[in-house]
Amino acid sequence: MRLITNMNKMALVWLVCWASLAGSTPVNSAEPIRIGAVLPFSGGVEPYGKPAKLGLDLAVKEINDGGGVLGRPQGRL
Repeated sequence: MRLITNMNKMALVWLVCWASLAGSTPVNSAEPIRIGAVLPFSGGVEPYGKPAKLGLDLAVKEINDGGGVLGRPQGRL
């Protein structure tokens, strides 16, 4: 009898999960996915900040040139 109760609870959990997914609205595909990074632009490690920013910009450009992620473009904060 205990097994049936646990199975009913698990079925209820799955039902709630699927119901929540079915009611969700799709995200606008034109809206970019924003990414950011904490980079050093002052202090003793300042020389590493500019190359890191350039690398981030290059990565965003390459991702967007390849079609983005899931059809959505990338943006930098």
